[in-house]
Amino acid sequence: MDVRENWNQLNQRIKEENETIIPSLFQIHMGAFEDLRKSGHLITANGQPANILAHTLNPDDRFSLACQIGRSLIEAHSGTVNGGLAEICAIQKANYFPNCIAIALGAILENIHPGLPGMKMTVLCNYDIIKGTDDLLGKALSVLKPCFPWAVFQLKATEKDPPQPVKAPMIPLDQMNTLFQAEAIAKIDTARTSFSGRVIRGEIREGDVLNITDGTGQQICPPGVVRAIFLKDRVENGKVVGERCSVLSKDQHADSLLLAVEIPKGSYNGIILSKKEGISQTEKPVGVGLNTASCSPSSGEKCTDSASKSSFFSRIFGKRKA
Repeated sequence: MDVRENWNQLNQRIKEENETIIPSLFQIHMGAFEDLRKSGHLITANGQPANILAHTLNPDDRFSLACQIGRSLIEAHSGTVNGGLAEICAIQKANYFPNCIAIALGAILENIHPGLPGMKMTVLCNYDIIKGTDDLLGKALSVLKPCFPWAVFQLKATEKDPPQPVKAPMIPLDQMNTLFQAEAIAKIDTARTSFSGRVIRGEIREGDVLNITDGTGQQICPPGVVRAIFLKDRVENGKVVGERCSVLSKDQHADSLLLAVEIPKGSYNGIILSKKEGISQTEKPVGVGLNTASCSPSSGEKCTDSASKSSFFSRIFGKRKA
């Protein structure tokens, strides 16, 4: 089964049958990119965090990555519920990848023949959510319900205690070839943060993967990709614009070093961005296995691909029977 192909087929069918649902399906589609940005560090693909890999891909391949991650988090099999035919799904990481999972489940159901007219099939979804958080997967799946009138959705969300925080690793700043001392930070939007400051060692290029630590080297959050460098900047309509460059050298000051990263709220004893020489978006950054209070305890779990044909993503994830 090709998740992306089936999702597109679902969208085309709904466009013909009930076009009013299309905007909600598009929100799920775009939400999958948010899942990758916010939670991609929890899953490893091609030997690196999925959020780092995502930034090396064009939007087309990035969406394919989201589809395959969603499929890897669903264990689905046919069975019976209360004596009736059912598709039973055990779902992982519902808090972190709700849109990716919804896309994959929609693709699975689009692959199922509804059977005789009037026949109903139960779609049983079992998953965990963290206490005190919204059931984002449940909200996404509610969009799918009218797409499959032959299905009866049963969602069983079990509340779990938040995972215990894991002490963040220390980054040996004296061993880093590149150091950037931040003077101020500003959140631009979800998983995008702007740092102003100066390079005190080495150089920084667009596409580099940087560790984010306090002044002592304790990691604050997972590493992030440098998306843009602005020597002089200003914000217009939520976008950073200004004098842009691709390389920031030693002693140069940047008004905005834009990283694909989210900084947890709190007070820090300074903020340092760092990397070893040659560490870029294609290489594994130091401390990549960081597990924060908001992360799943199974951080770094590898995905498997649901597509049976050989492709770029089957080489990343390996093969898995649909």
